[in-house]
Amino acid sequence: GSLAELYLQRNSIGDEGAKALAAGVAASGSMATLYMIDNSNISAAAKQALRDAVQGRQGFHLLLAAAYHSE
Repeated sequence: GSLAELYLQRNSIGDEGAKALAAGVAASGSMATLYMIDNSNISAAAKQALRDAVQGRQGFHLLLAAAYHSE
C-alpha cells in the first residue's frame, strides 16, 4: 500500500525531521494530506522546505499551524 495521509500533531519532529519528511513527501506520488499542527520547534526554513515539497501538487492539503482548537 501507499501512504495518502499523515497527521503529526504535537510531535517534536524538529528541523531535521521536517526536512527529511519534505524529501519523502516530494518523492511520494500518493500522499495528499500532511497536517503538522502544533509543532513549534520547526523553523521557518523547515516549514518552507515542506511547502516547496508540495508546490504545484493539485489538491494537496498541507497544514502548518501553531495550534488547532476544535470545539
